[in-house]
Amino acid sequence: MLLSGHDNEPISRPQPSIFIRIRAIQLPASGQEQAFVKRHGQCEYSSPIARLMTPKNSNSLFVAALRSRFPEEAALTDHWLRERGWEPNDDNTALNWVEAFADRTTEAVKRRDAEAVQAQTDFIAAAYRAEPGALRTIVDVSYAENLMWDASAFDKQWAWKYIAAEIQQLFAEIWGDPTSGQD
Repeated sequence: MLLSGHDNEPISRPQPSIFIRIRAIQLPASGQEQAFVKRHGQCEYSSPIARLMTPKNSNSLFVAALRSRFPEEAALTDHWLRERGWEPNDDNTALNWVEAFADRTTEAVKRRDAEAVQAQTDFIAAAYRAEPGALRTIVDVSYAENLMWDASAFDKQWAWKYIAAEIQQLFAEIWGDPTSGQD
């Protein structure tokens, strides 16, 4: 059983009737968003995430979406952060959380799990495409910059075809294209 970082409550699947819509993607809402919906008397979010995002909550909503889409990887990320003395559910640690989540993708690269690499980078790229202004720092600095940080050149070359184009671009701006032979 997976436990949340808040009072060790069991992690439950969000109610399927409550969603956050990021343009073409529909994401189950986290507990925080469900609580918001209940307080404001709405039964469903159907507006673009831009109307939900503010400078203060955009990173938290992004992390909530990642947690919902990748619960097993989220639990591993939470565990990693707790081992280092950080509280994963603290809004101030969203950048650190996504940086640690990049390690889950890197682990998938190292074990040659093309499906996981593609699913994670596609999901993050889609959110970034929907709201590049609000998510630039968290996707670029926290995710792309830390992606494959300790992978071999061979691992990076293998993974490149499975990484979403937007993430490839951000990664290449920092580290170069691993398929160019100048890694």
